[in-house]
Amino acid sequence: MHALCLGLFVVLVALTRSARAADCLPEHDALVDRAFATYEQRRFGEALAGFLEAFDACPSARTHQGLGLVALELGRFHESALALRAALRILNPPLEAPARSDTERALARAESLLTWSVVYRALTQRCDVHSLTVCGEAESVKC
Repeated sequence: MHALCLGLFVVLVALTRSARAADCLPEHDALVDRAFATYEQRRFGEALAGFLEAFDACPSARTHQGLGLVALELGRFHESALALRAALRILNPPLEAPARSDTERALARAESLLTWSVVYRALTQRCDVHSLTVCGEAESVKC
């Protein structure tokens, strides 16, 4: 599990570099298609590896989308929201209409689950409401 978290962290650090998906090689699409096929089979560890490989080859809106969807399934709501937001921001080329609306729905779900996980943690750890600090991830709740 630590390897998955580390892999997601490495990707999220790399989100800051500008992506020029239009310059991606044709093999990139095949990598992304295979990763999505693995994701659809609910083999999330393998899908993560596939999306990371595609991301290394060429960061694109589709690789960010895939990484965000995998992170959502793995319960990593903060990383999911970051990757999905990045997927929506990339305009060269942008996600097509169906993928864009799917990504927007997944982002709304990730943000909702992140909020609820923070609230749940605060309630179960009997935090004083005045000491609750949310910096985007449940681990940042101070009790």
